Amino acid sequence: VMLSKNRMIWRRFTVALFFQLLTERLLLFIIPLLVYKHTGSASMTGFMVFLEWLPTIIFLPIAGRISDILGNLRCLKTSILIRLVLCFLTAYFLTGKTITESYSYLTFLASALSLLNTQSFVSLEGSLPGHFTEDYIPKAYSLIQGFLQTSLVVGPLIGGFFLQHFSTPQIFMTTAVMYLISVIFYQMAFGKDQKIEIKSDSLSLKPIFSAFSFVIRNKFILTMTLASFSMNFFMGTIITLVPKHIIEVFGQSEQE
Repeated sequence: VMLSKNRMIWRRFTVALFFQLLTERLLLFIIPLLVYKHTGSASMTGFMVFLEWLPTIIFLPIAGRISDILGNLRCLKTSILIRLVLCFLTAYFLTGKTITESYSYLTFLASALSLLNTQSFVSLEGSLPGHFTEDYIPKAYSLIQGFLQTSLVVGPLIGGFFLQHFSTPQIFMTTAVMYLISVIFYQMAFGKDQKIEIKSDSLSLKPIFSAFSFVIRNKFILTMTLASFSMNFFMGTIITLVPKHIIEVFGQSEQE
């Protein structure tokens, strides 16, 4: 019975995770490209990418603390629902408006989505031990990493298709539906079962400072952290420069 339950949860978890990570990477790619496509400004595109990555770096330790206080599963589902609503509102807000007119709003959206992506990632990893047996937990972590890497490739491919065939409001409405599918399958997989959710009545920031101190003292973790920052820096640079390079060097039209 336990094996059958694990398999059912696993299948639902796989669908939920796939749609969540794919939508995250899709928006991470599309928003800066929308800005460049409609403004032609690499500076504005670069600033947008900066605002997508900066909150991730700053908010990561705080996200862990929020999950400790409110519960991992609750934070995971809530972060997806908020992004669903933001995408739906964006589809409505951008109807009949140009990207240039909406640049300030897209700046806010990019930062908000980045914060929520960080919160959901931390909460997701914290939710696994309470909902899978020990033999499934390594598989779940491997699945997360596999989907993360796959979505980095598939996300831009689908994003390019969306930009070519869909209007901007239609793109954001589609991502809202994708988030809806994700949260429905998370609910079906995990329900309200939160066996080992950590609760805390304290809003003390001491655990965050302790974590920073631990990272600074541990040379290996500090090196890995700096390497991660460097990778994010180069990825942001590539996302910013590639559209401009393609159009200037290969002479492609906006649609191509």
